[in-house]
Amino acid sequence: MKEQTPTPTNWFERQSQQFESSRFAAMTFFITLQSCVGSIAAAMSLEKNYVVPLMLCAAITMGANAVCIAQGPAKWCVASLYLSTVTNTLIIIAMLIV
Repeated sequence: MKEQTPTPTNWFERQSQQFESSRFAAMTFFITLQSCVGSIAAAMSLEKNYVVPLMLCAAITMGANAVCIAQGPAKWCVASLYLSTVTNTLIIIAMLIV
């Protein structure tokens, strides 16, 4: 008898399973998306001469890229995408306000 995969119960589990079903296409999209957002945040931080946000967005973006490139677990890849995108978006908003 073939074992069936349990149905995911929350949105994060569903997204992790979707990521795993098309890992390489999703990785390409994730790396491109979060690298673009990270580079915008880095450029805006550099333009305003704020070093801490620049280091933060660079470290988080590179970490998220590293998790995907190293083919980490699906949950790590999805979580690192969210962390990178949210953090970099907050930095962009903060640089627009300052």
